[in-house]
Amino acid sequence: MSRKSSVTKKRVVILGGGLSGLTAAYHLSDTEEMRACYDVTVYQMGWRLGGKCASGINVQANHRIEEHGVHVFSGFYANAFTMLRECYASLDRPPATPLSSCLGGANPAFEPHNRLSLMETVNDRWNRWDLIFDPDASQLPGDSPRSPKLWRDLKKLCASLHQEYERLTAEQKAEFRAQAVKGGGLRRQTQQALKMVRGRREDDPGQLFDSLSDVSRLVRPRRERGTARQHIAFCRLVKQLIGAVHVALRAPDSLSDDVRHFLILANLGLAIVRGILKHRVLRLGFDCIDDYDFRDWLKKHGASPAVRDSPILHSLYASVFAYQPDGKNKARPRLSAAVALRVLWRTFFDFRGGFVWKMQAGMGETVIAPLYEILKQRQVKFKFFHRVERLELTADKSSIARIHITRQVDLKVPEYQPLLLPAEHAQVDIPSWPSEPRYEQIDDSQARRLRELKKKHVDLESAWLKWEHDSPAAPLEADHDFDTIVLAIPVGGLQTVCSDLIKQNRKWQQMIKHVKTIQTQSVQLWLNRSALQLGWSKISEEPLLVAYQKPLDAWVGMSQLIEREKWSPEDDVRHIGYFVTTAIDEQPLAEQLQDRDTPRRQHALIAHRAQGMLKEDILPLWPRAADPAAPLKFNWNLLVDPKNRVGTERLQAQYVRANINPSDRYVLSLPGATKYRLRCDESGYQNLILAGDWTRNGLNAGCAEAAVISGMQSARAISQRRLPIVGETDPTLPICGIFGGWCGRRGSNRRGKLGS
Repeated sequence: MSRKSSVTKKRVVILGGGLSGLTAAYHLSDTEEMRACYDVTVYQMGWRLGGKCASGINVQANHRIEEHGVHVFSGFYANAFTMLRECYASLDRPPATPLSSCLGGANPAFEPHNRLSLMETVNDRWNRWDLIFDPDASQLPGDSPRSPKLWRDLKKLCASLHQEYERLTAEQKAEFRAQAVKGGGLRRQTQQALKMVRGRREDDPGQLFDSLSDVSRLVRPRRERGTARQHIAFCRLVKQLIGAVHVALRAPDSLSDDVRHFLILANLGLAIVRGILKHRVLRLGFDCIDDYDFRDWLKKHGASPAVRDSPILHSLYASVFAYQPDGKNKARPRLSAAVALRVLWRTFFDFRGGFVWKMQAGMGETVIAPLYEILKQRQVKFKFFHRVERLELTADKSSIARIHITRQVDLKVPEYQPLLLPAEHAQVDIPSWPSEPRYEQIDDSQARRLRELKKKHVDLESAWLKWEHDSPAAPLEADHDFDTIVLAIPVGGLQTVCSDLIKQNRKWQQMIKHVKTIQTQSVQLWLNRSALQLGWSKISEEPLLVAYQKPLDAWVGMSQLIEREKWSPEDDVRHIGYFVTTAIDEQPLAEQLQDRDTPRRQHALIAHRAQGMLKEDILPLWPRAADPAAPLKFNWNLLVDPKNRVGTERLQAQYVRANINPSDRYVLSLPGATKYRLRCDESGYQNLILAGDWTRNGLNAGCAEAAVISGMQSARAISQRRLPIVGETDPTLPICGIFGGWCGRRGSNRRGKLGS
């Protein structure tokens, strides 16, 4: 490239190499025109990219994969899959190579999973509830998305409730009818509702589901000739159905499993329909209910206690770590109704090809390494081992004047090469991130010191690493080193980095105050028995289980990774289980950061919790994991340990992780917090763009898709080009007629009002 063309490039500095930062770099370099316009450099603390998505291969422990937590991609991740499918197509790996394609083919990076297992207590005993999904195999995530229409999906929900009712046997329908008519006047109200719809009196509450499906197909959201009666009938049917299922769920433990599960799903779906209409969500979008906790919102619209305490809601709250610490070593479930409903809606109506997609290697190898390889091909520059210390404002406080950075290590090579490549390492068959820095590229004395610190659970990614080899690099100066900054550091790490910005700007102060984070913990176990041999029932898929008791909120079977790892036949690994949950801070984060012993203490605490989990809670999931000599105790010999230790000491051969670094903490979606999130272009400073799942990105939940959306938005804000983003806005429509009038006028006496 000529000197003239290079001078005209706009210099973009991306601070943070997590998924949002990498996405921004991807879309700022995805065409020749973009590469001619932007010179992109990513600054990253430590030795690897990915942020909370980072994983590593432990070459000292059978090349096992060590993750931050449980990572699966939902089938609705349209933006993330589109980017990854383009990455894999550009890499053009040979078909016989592992992870040769993103989706499909002989060695795909992702495989679909269509069973979600929940655990519920019935009459004081644990009972498993399997939800099985039947996706359209011709559709894949990232294919041309359908035009989102909330009203169409609302009608689809009504039709699904009717289909679920029709799946019940005659005996089960009779069981529902017998329970539903125990509410006194319900029979008369049912007759009135059915007479309005069908022109004849009937007293079967089950007929309401037939009528709901019929009427929902006829109803139009706008005022049209002859539709008023349909609107009124629809509202009345929803109200009567809620009453019927609410009565039937008064004693849920007395019901058969299929009937109880149907009624919970029906009550949940109907309460959502009622709430959407009542709160004008069709017109205003999901954010109009952001101030409510989802459980409270459902209660307001007719959800019974059996629904509010159901494993369905437990799984939703657990999957997004929706627990707000109360400062007393406890946390209560708290989740924005807007975020919950948006995530549920997209999860169940927009998934493609599979309900979720499980990675066939670590997330670092499946997602982050392909992105890094493509970005390197596009001449994006990476500065590893650079920790951002502070953003300094200009004298007039209008923009960023300079970025203060610390260089963490001295390298023996001109440029750090982070990946383990198959051509260089015999036991590596795909480009992989190591779980530790590549010490051979680092100054020898520093490498020795880093190995010592690793034993204390401190490394170059740790907020507790303050060592003598830190050396301030020359600050990056505005108009000399950068024109625009993409701040892609997680919100948990911003209080120090952005202290000047927070002090100066009230919106930043509100964002830091209200957009909360929580610590998480994870445990990875390697066992010498398969899930079936542990007592999991005969199913064709590895388990994906949510909604158990803490500290076992989620268990995901990841045995497909055995072939990626390098275990010997003597180790006999047959199952890999990942567990994840929240961890309540025992002291304020600021105090934790002042205590140099926090990493060691937190690691010991998580290991102790893992031991308690296996001692006290695992047997209902793994009934065949009991010790033959003590049937009520866990058999510790099931844990794979190459050193062949005894009893609980075998847990030392497993992987436990406390995500205590401020940048590793999970971003919560608390009620009322969305309005305090900042959009990518709302930093308040001229040369600063924001990126991360903590921004107001449209999804507003802590997940990979939200990070990708935010990264795309930041790239679009810089380039000002057209970049369509799926799901960044809610599918609203102008409403009039009965729904618009009923929803929009307080105190209205219009017939058909659900609350009447």
